[in-house]
Amino acid sequence: MLAFVGILTLFLIASLYMKTHVLHEKIIYIGTLGYGVYVFHQFILRWLYYNTSMPSVVGGIWYPWIGLVVALVFSVLLTILFRKFELGRKLL
Repeated sequence: MLAFVGILTLFLIASLYMKTHVLHEKIIYIGTLGYGVYVFHQFILRWLYYNTSMPSVVGGIWYPWIGLVVALVFSVLLTILFRKFELGRKLL
């Protein structure tokens, strides 16, 4: 119930905001990349964690942060690349 109320509240705040404001084209473009980033980041993180020596080289404190940056950058780039093709636009 708490999650439902939170989502409903965020939706209503966003709806009220959009009645008086217009989103910039760059914000809309970033929004179109969201699902692709969601799909690709897990594969990139699994590859980093299990197929590279990065955990032993970087150390425990910095490893999640470097993993986040690497996964985010590569997932955004892969999403942009895939969206250049018709099938990629349909799937992502």
